[in-house]
Amino acid sequence: MEDADYARSIVTVQEDAVRQVIEVFDGMSGQIAQLLAELRSIATGTEAEDRERNDTLETVESISAIIEETASGAMQVHEMAQHLQGSWIRLRMC
Repeated sequence: MEDADYARSIVTVQEDAVRQVIEVFDGMSGQIAQLLAELRSIATGTEAEDRERNDTLETVESISAIIEETASGAMQVHEMAQHLQGSWIRLRMC
């Protein structure tokens, strides 16, 4: 009888140990799921920041191109004004 009682107590202890291990793994599983959700959130935020940075870069490049065109146009106007002034001075001398 003692052997049977001893065997039952061992089985009970082992069952408790298995239940505890299952609870620990369930907890770990929940923590891992939460971690994965947070990592997805971070990845989504990083992707949005990359898109915004690219949009900003494209805008700056567009503004730079407009400034270059404006500077070129201003130079042409300046050259034309100098040419007209020279023509006007020559006409006055005649």
